[in-house]
Amino acid sequence: PTTFEQIDIAFAGAIGEDAAANALRQQIEASLPLRRGMRFTQSAWDAAKQEALRQLSAHRYPTALLSVKTQADIDAPSHSARLTIRLDSGPVYKLGGLQINGLQRHDAALVTRLARLSPGTDYNQLQLVQAQQRIADSGYFDSVYVSLDTSGDPAAAPVLVQVREARLQKLVLGVGASTDSGARLSAEHTHHKVPGIGWRAVSKLSLQRDLRALGTELTAPPDDDNWRWVTAAQTQSEQLGDFTVHSQRLRGGRSQVSERIDRTYFLQYDRADTASANASLPVTAQT
Repeated sequence: PTTFEQIDIAFAGAIGEDAAANALRQQIEASLPLRRGMRFTQSAWDAAKQEALRQLSAHRYPTALLSVKTQADIDAPSHSARLTIRLDSGPVYKLGGLQINGLQRHDAALVTRLARLSPGTDYNQLQLVQAQQRIADSGYFDSVYVSLDTSGDPAAAPVLVQVREARLQKLVLGVGASTDSGARLSAEHTHHKVPGIGWRAVSKLSLQRDLRALGTELTAPPDDDNWRWVTAAQTQSEQLGDFTVHSQRLRGGRSQVSERIDRTYFLQYDRADTASANASLPVTAQT
């Protein structure tokens, strides 16, 4: 069998003169899965080339490509292969502004704040994927696609955001049963843009044998620092043996979701009235 005898990686384009890319070049070279003495297979050679190109094009150089000088030189008499990988990075790309398509009811500022992509920063494929995921996870959109427009100026390449908005309102009905609580019915209504305030409202109704609950939560769109105002209210009636508990809850505060930490600051008021068949007056507790 033929084995890898020599493996050579070289870089052309902007990366060859970019001192800030030393770490990236070393990473590509160190992560190459081919080693001297390994058996040559076409699949391993193809995978190695594509992985080197993937790593290069994922950071700062989205238009990188394999040079025509990339080749595997097979020496049949000595059963050896000399590999040459030539990567042409192309120019360094920096993010420009967002170009958003598909909006009908929501403002472009909402997408910009959810994406959290700063113009002037170096292109990073992972950051675009994370921005796409944040916009999709917001619930305002059914589909999202984020990509970089490499046809223009690399110093300010537009970020293309294609969205399809979710329905303005959604209603989910549920029915079920359990051995402990018997039959249950539930309804959940979502309004993504409440008239007058533009907040999202999620209201829930639950009916069970010993429990009845009704609640709603209002959430504001994120601000420039990704903070949201949140307010909620709930009323509930529960039968616990001989006791009947009527409770109410009010909550107001702010929340922020980041890559590693979720923060919520809130003030909450709880009240419960507990009555039993053996007591003439209910007992009230507040906090």
